[in-house]
Amino acid sequence: MADSETKPLDWRRWGGLGQAALNGVFGDYLARRGNPLAIEMDFYHQRRPLPLDETLALRSGLVLSNKIVVLLHGLTNLESIWDIKPRQAEAVMEPKPDNYGLRLQRDFGYTPLFLRYNSGLPVRENGLRFSQLMTRLFAAYPLEIDEVILIGFSMGGLVMRSAQKSADLSDAPWLPKLKRCFYIGSPHEGSPFEQMGHRFSAFVREFPRDYINQWADWIDGRSEGIRDLRQGLDPAPPVAPGRGFYPGARHCFISGSVSPNNGSLINKLVGDSLVTQASAHPRAAPADSRFAHFEGVPHIPLAHSNRVYRQIQQWCEEDALAGGSPPLRQTISLTPVAAPEAAMWRDGRLAAGVVDLLADGYLQTVGAVESMHRAIARDPQEVLARIPLVWPVARVVDESHKGVAGVVYGSLKLGGKLVQGGTRFVAGRWAGKRSDGRHREDDDPTVDN
Repeated sequence: MADSETKPLDWRRWGGLGQAALNGVFGDYLARRGNPLAIEMDFYHQRRPLPLDETLALRSGLVLSNKIVVLLHGLTNLESIWDIKPRQAEAVMEPKPDNYGLRLQRDFGYTPLFLRYNSGLPVRENGLRFSQLMTRLFAAYPLEIDEVILIGFSMGGLVMRSAQKSADLSDAPWLPKLKRCFYIGSPHEGSPFEQMGHRFSAFVREFPRDYINQWADWIDGRSEGIRDLRQGLDPAPPVAPGRGFYPGARHCFISGSVSPNNGSLINKLVGDSLVTQASAHPRAAPADSRFAHFEGVPHIPLAHSNRVYRQIQQWCEEDALAGGSPPLRQTISLTPVAAPEAAMWRDGRLAAGVVDLLADGYLQTVGAVESMHRAIARDPQEVLARIPLVWPVARVVDESHKGVAGVVYGSLKLGGKLVQGGTRFVAGRWAGKRSDGRHREDDDPTVDN
């Protein structure tokens, strides 16, 4: 292919995906540290956060109706996980955006909203934040919302469930409008891979050598969000059916599998590669729930599969025919105001977050190597201490070794702390609010305006 035909690398898109992956693995840590890489929960449209204020209709560019569908991505994902790839014949042209949300807008008139969130935070914390964000949306929306549909992929389904509980406890205004919930590949009863990670960490921690068992701390450094997937929201023994699900909505559960062969051993062991069918179809599901299973559709493709959408479409049509869906009453469509010019602080803020994370990783590594070094050196010293003729000389050597090691590792740590202090100062220069009154952390630093 000629160089002139080569598409330029969309580094902002890849930067966003990298940020999402970091949030999935270390998101709770990033949030505690105030690192600029930590994602703030918001609704997104065309990779930009939506303003939940009186300018929503003018600045969003969305066609707003009285019916909305909210799509929640999974662990380490962005809202781009929902994008359906164009067919081969369409790929040669500029592809039009396509996903479950846009198809539901086309077929039923729902306004699609895509949630972006820090998937490394605990599921219950994200559920609470999502419920609060939905309340803000209802206050800012220019129309009365008659119906809400939620679609959650993987962890997103657990966040949906947790949000229902939070909304019920706080009498949130959006909950009575919730009519249908679709849980796609969600580990309601846990994920076998996180369960294996937990067992492996426990095994390493019990190893009788300090220079081995200390690495369990590194394994356990994975985020609270990941660790929440060990048991999901329905740990054994099973709770009463329907508990934790809003009774005013219809709940639909969708699962997939690696192999197209029904009943194969690999499907029973790993399900869709991350979630088994039993976990995706929980025993706690309400009695009137719907279930669908797709052999040969692995975990990630469940979020953008034509087969899965046809099932969602069929269930929505059945509810519409049964009178379970309010009619499309009104829509608002305005030409969006031009987005403001890109602010120069964004790239600096993003770079500061990356350097701060690297510096902290460096400090953690130096600390681990120091501990391993001292643990390895301790074993021969304990043997020499039992030999009276050798120990006086060995003790001098040991003390000298500890002094030199302390200076070396102390210098290495000091360098890392200086770098960290510099990056925090740089990041702090961009803290606060922008001239338009919005918080700077509400923006996506990986997007060009």
